[in-house]
Amino acid sequence: VYADSTLTCAASGVDSDGDSITFSYAWSINGGATIATTETLSAAFAAGETVTCTVTPNDGLLDGSSSSQSVVISNTPPVVDSVTLSPDPVYTNETLTAVAVSSDLDGDSLTLSYTWTVDGSIVQTGSTDTLASTEFVKNNVVEVSVEAFDGNDNSSAVSTSVTVSNTPPTAPSLLLDPSAPVAQTDDLICSVDTASLDIDSDTVTYSFAWTV
Repeated sequence: VYADSTLTCAASGVDSDGDSITFSYAWSINGGATIATTETLSAAFAAGETVTCTVTPNDGLLDGSSSSQSVVISNTPPVVDSVTLSPDPVYTNETLTAVAVSSDLDGDSLTLSYTWTVDGSIVQTGSTDTLASTEFVKNNVVEVSVEAFDGNDNSSAVSTSVTVSNTPPTAPSLLLDPSAPVAQTDDLICSVDTASLDIDSDTVTYSFAWTV
């Protein structure tokens, strides 16, 4: 039985006179006062509480002896409602952050744990919700799996993944020669003065476009 369950108190009995029997119900929590007199009870208890149903039979004239049955409300495991990765797309020079939304029916404080994998191999586990860019390169598939713990039970794991995108190269610096050309006389030559850098170690090529 969990905090969101509906408890039903089912009673049966016999009467030696053959009279028809009706039953009255009294619900209590942890031995306290009666909180309900219906056959069912819901939304009135929490994990760890002892819920008792006491039933009294009546044959139309007299009450019979009462009987009781109790149950302890179990802890409801927490739930990881969603997990997203940011930024998306991610590039090889960026840190990935896992954003998890979790909940617990019993209102317990939750601890989240993260398992990070790159191309199927575990690279990091624990309570850290970020993964450094040193752990992946272009075209790697990075996945994070998140679990919540409420002090008693773990949630089911929820995962999401992202493929690392190519990082554009940096812009080169250019040199025009001559720096003071003479119209109708000098040809202009555009050359790369400082080469572009590419964090993915790709080979960089250049294309040129002239405008007048």
